[in-house]
Order: sequence, then structure tokens, then C-alpha cells
Amino acid sequence: GTRLLWEHFPPGETGPVTVLAVSKEARFDTKEGEYQIALLTKVLYDIEGVVSVRSITEPLGDKPGYVQPFTKRGLAKLAAKAHRLTKARFVAQEEQFKGRVARFDVILQHDPFSREAIDLLDTIYHTLEAVQQDPNSAWHNAEFNYVGTTAGIRDLKAVTENDLIRIQRLVVLSVLMVLLLILRRPLICFYLILSVLLSYFVAIGITELFFQWHYGSSFHGLDWKVPLFLFVILIAIGEDYNIYLTTRVFEEQKRLGLREGLRTAVVQTGGIITSCGIIMAGTFVSMMTGTLRGMFELGFALSLGVLLDTFIVRTILVPSFFAILIPRDSEPIDADTDATSDDSVAPRKRPTHV
Repeated sequence: GTRLLWEHFPPGETGPVTVLAVSKEARFDTKEGEYQIALLTKVLYDIEGVVSVRSITEPLGDKPGYVQPFTKRGLAKLAAKAHRLTKARFVAQEEQFKGRVARFDVILQHDPFSREAIDLLDTIYHTLEAVQQDPNSAWHNAEFNYVGTTAGIRDLKAVTENDLIRIQRLVVLSVLMVLLLILRRPLICFYLILSVLLSYFVAIGITELFFQWHYGSSFHGLDWKVPLFLFVILIAIGEDYNIYLTTRVFEEQKRLGLREGLRTAVVQTGGIITSCGIIMAGTFVSMMTGTLRGMFELGFALSLGVLLDTFIVRTILVPSFFAILIPRDSEPIDADTDATSDDSVAPRKRPTHV
């Protein structure tokens, strides 16, 4: 149905931006009020990307200006202006708001769900803000409110971006507290946090570059949901693998020594972690079979992030860090004993932890 509408009407017809203008001083149901509405209608119409503006003075969405009254279009406009439903739609009739709230339906040339429509709505917002703050304007100190699909998506996007910063901080702090509680080694805990943050930033960066190439000129940035879900899921999965590997390393080092314990732990857990990572990445790949662009991008990012976590972070970065922490003289050179004299030997004691 939407595609059929787009064949015959501007895309914005499926979701107009409604601007509600509130003024305690104006009376929009009078001639002076209509003139004030006509001025704002022209301001909105002159914004690049706006296809049509419907108001009490232009109920058919025509370009503001004089129309011959006895032409077909002029008669239709006069009939529409005089109709009671037109007045009820574009000027408030409720007793407490009567004549003080005016409605403008703005039709954009872009898809209401698109990033271009959101950017155009921002332009409308800043234009009306300038009109509102102009002391010489008839709309000085008026209040403008925005309703519709595009306005709702823009508000949701703004709220989500603000929440993303808060969520990222809380997730990192909470996971770090869990690591400190379980492992009780601050240096290692901070490194494990940095390792999963690295996999997130690499995954989101590669995803951005890939879809910029894939979509070409139609790409205007990743869907705003991708960074949020990618961060939370990737941090959770990555630290699960971290805890599983690290606790096993500590167990084996107590039993076999630092270097041999590390080697044994990596061998024993590597197959399980790799299998889990491949299965999980394959599950997220299934999200790429859908037609929604945001879901496709999220499936790609999650699959890539899990694979990076499985084959780079857990396989190389974390074991390498443990190996660097091992002192060079922590292991015997050739045997478990060192010669202290020609006739006697004393057992060499191995350290039990880093």
C-alpha cells in the first residue's frame, strides 16, 4: 500500500509532520489571526524539501499566494476554507484553547522514516525557533510542538542516543565489578574490559565501512539501534568467554605452574569457546535474511563482533597478556630441581599464581 501511494503522491503524504502553534496572545479564528497563519505558512513552504503546507489559509496545500476566486482551484479553496471541518481541523475549537492553537500539516519530499526526513525536520525546528525568538515577528514567544511519524522517530533516536551513553557506562562498570568480585586481580580485570571494548569498536567500525560501500550514496549512517544492541550483547558475550578462560587458567596454573598451566587452559577451553562463538555467530547471521535494513546491519555487526571475540580476543590477546605477566625465571630451566652443590640437590618450588 505504501509503495502504491509513493507512485502517485509524495512519500511524505504517508506521514505528514504536524506543527501545533500555541499562542496565548493570538486569536487564530479572526482575520488578524489568519494573516498571522498565512505568514507562517509561507515560511514553512519556503524551506527546501517541503512539498506542501496545509493550514486554515491553505487547506488544499497550495503555494501561498493569490488565487483567482472564480477558477476551479479558487472555488475549491474557498469552499474548503468555509467548511466547518476545515476550521475544526486547523484551529482549536475547544473552549479553553479556542482560537489559540493552530495546526499546520507539512508534507515532506522524503520517506517519513528516513534520515533525510529527520534532518529536514531539524531544519524546520531551527527555522521556527528563529521566528519564535525574533522580537519583531508576529510569532514571538509562541510555542511550537511537533507530531507525526518523523517527529516520533527523531525523539526516539535522541532519547536512545542519550541512553546509549548512560548504558555504556553502567554496563562497563557493572561488568568490571563482577570481574573484580570473581577474579580479584585488578590489572587483569581492566585488561579484560579493554579487550571486549576493542572488539566492539573494531566491529562497529568495520560495519560502518562495509555498509558505506554496500549501500553507496543511499547510506546515511548505521541504524541508530545497532550501536546500542551491539554494545550490550557483545560486552556480555565477551566477558562470559573471558571469565570462562581466565578462571580455568588460574586453576591450571595452581596445579601445573604458570606457563604450563596457561598452555593447558588455552588448549582445554579453546575448542569449547570456538564452538560456542561459531554457533552464536551463525545464529546472528540469520538476522541478515530479513528485509529491514536495521536488522540486516545488526545481524552483520553481531556476527562479526562474536567472531572477532572468538578468534582474536580470546585466542590471541588474552593468552598473550597472561604470557607477558609470567616472570622469566618462574619456570625451571631443564628439570624440577636445581643443583646446589655437587653432592646434593634442593627441590625448586614453583609459584602458584601470577
